[in-house]
Amino acid sequence: AAVAHAALVEDALALSPHEPDATAGPQIGLGTDGRLTATVYRARADVTYSVEASTDLVQWTTLATNPGSIGATVTVTDTATTSPRFLRLRVSVP
Repeated sequence: AAVAHAALVEDALALSPHEPDATAGPQIGLGTDGRLTATVYRARADVTYSVEASTDLVQWTTLATNPGSIGATVTVTDTATTSPRFLRLRVSVP
């Protein structure tokens, strides 16, 4: 199951399964206003992309589902400035 999940993420982000992806894939950053940002390339229409936020890595809140357009890089900005704060990308097949 872990291999299938990894393959789904690689495919959903248009990454190569045969090459290291050290600089590709989702990027987490800090906006000029101090809020976290998640930047991701949305490659497929048949996959659900969700950017989620948490203060404790246990409870997660969805910030955006399927943001932006297919074939485009999109940035989602966190709604909070509290600390600690964590972002993640969840990729799933509906």
